[in-house]
Amino acid sequence: MPHDAKGGRAATLKIGVEELLGFMGFATLVLALCGLYLVIPRAATGEGEALRVQLLASVALIVGFAAAHGLAHRLATHRCRTLLVAACLGLAAFGAACLVPLAADAALIPCACVAAIGVGALACLWFGFLCLQQPKMVCFYVSTGVFAGMTGALLIEYLHEVVAGVLLVTAFALSVGSYVGILRLKDRKPLPDPVDNAESDKRSSISWQSMIMLAFVYFEAGLLFHVTLALDLVPFACLGAMAASLALAVDAVRSRVITERSMLAPMVPVTLGALLLMFSYGPAVQRVAVALLAAIATVFIVFGWTALAGHVRIFKLSALRVFAKARMADYVAVAAGLGFGYLAVSLDRANPLDALRLCIVLSLVYAVIASFCRKPRFPDPSLENEEGATPATGGNSLWRRRCRALSDQYDLSERQHEVLVLIAQGRNAKYIQEALTISLSTAQTHIRNIYRKVGVHSRQELLSLIESTKLYGED
Repeated sequence: MPHDAKGGRAATLKIGVEELLGFMGFATLVLALCGLYLVIPRAATGEGEALRVQLLASVALIVGFAAAHGLAHRLATHRCRTLLVAACLGLAAFGAACLVPLAADAALIPCACVAAIGVGALACLWFGFLCLQQPKMVCFYVSTGVFAGMTGALLIEYLHEVVAGVLLVTAFALSVGSYVGILRLKDRKPLPDPVDNAESDKRSSISWQSMIMLAFVYFEAGLLFHVTLALDLVPFACLGAMAASLALAVDAVRSRVITERSMLAPMVPVTLGALLLMFSYGPAVQRVAVALLAAIATVFIVFGWTALAGHVRIFKLSALRVFAKARMADYVAVAAGLGFGYLAVSLDRANPLDALRLCIVLSLVYAVIASFCRKPRFPDPSLENEEGATPATGGNSLWRRRCRALSDQYDLSERQHEVLVLIAQGRNAKYIQEALTISLSTAQTHIRNIYRKVGVHSRQELLSLIESTKLYGED
């Protein structure tokens, strides 16, 4: 069992059939998205046509998310059957693009667009699934899914074209099948309870600064999609993304020291340095720059999904409406990144100095954006009470959130959580006996069991552990 920084035992993640299906489904979704931008465009007749396929796939995603945003309440009310149908149609189009020799780019483009809509519908479904998971599991789901998906993307780079196509189509089918399997396993609801669109918009607290920063991360992803494909650097981008997602997955089940706040400080210099180095020196430096950009983009995309699920859970928002709105802006940024990448590669081939100048301009723009929009997207810990449901009003909401986080981390029972909260208030066993209407021996037993589960030996050690428990987005 893993240990945290304080020497206590960290909670073991319970892995069952539903969790395995969730990991597999999200990982294969990531792989299908990589195939949409990195494999299907290779069937085009030239680099310009490949860019056209990527751009039109982005437009299809934007249109699909716009439709999901407007129809969010109706889709959720009807258990998302429409999204499942769209995912199945996307699977068929994905198979045609990957496995059927198409005579012309004119036939490839509509297949790529329908496949993109299917991938977008599938992403909506899996985001709804994430919103129903325990908070401590969400980052683990996303980071492990990204790691496995990018590992598959790296493997595809070294496979025969036909074998790679079969693997991608199989991955798409597994993602759809995993989601259907989860629904049939427990006949559970596919999304959080439907929320009226207007009510969801009124409750949402996502700032425009946060959306701009995440959009720039997706701009980097679009830039990488084209640059890595045009310059045969896909393996290095995959390795960078794998390293970042693996670090986040390990951190999610251990100490959780990697937070969005902690990553904001190194994000700016690393991104600026990678952008400036991408076209400054030889191939070796270019590979390092691509890997760094991919790692940074991966970290903040994982945090973006995790934070968005947190907002939906805390403020009881419409999962579809919030997710679709965020992804619309993000894929506009992806399209812009694709265009920028094409321009940079073209300039680099004609005159590398022009490509460097272009990256300097982009770096300056990024520096300005970062100086105004460096705000974490995770909800303020004081906005959620110990039930994790509605905004708290008391001044003690932060320590209550820490007690809840500690209870989730070490799998304390609800009664043990109640005792933990009272201990955090400085109450003794006699007070706990009276407050919870239990016997003194039962109160003492609860205290001993809490000490045993979290790996401490005294009240002071327990209070220190509560104080040191860090919440996502907290310094």
